[in-house]
Amino acid sequence: MKFEYNVVGISAFKSGMNDSHISDSEVEAVINKYAAQGWEYQNAIVLPTVNTHDGYVVYPRINLVFRRLKS
Repeated sequence: MKFEYNVVGISAFKSGMNDSHISDSEVEAVINKYAAQGWEYQNAIVLPTVNTHDGYVVYPRINLVFRRLKS
């Protein structure tokens, strides 16, 4: 069996002074969208919040990994 993979990035957004958030329903919607196209959810890779040397804050990014059989 040969698989192909698809990585879909979703970013957390700052919703308040000290927090960032991605709602469960947003993640669920992305997973359901790709499942309808034959992609099976495999796992998530979470890149952390980073403070840059310029004083900017880069908020978490979640990469959802999907796979399906190659056609």
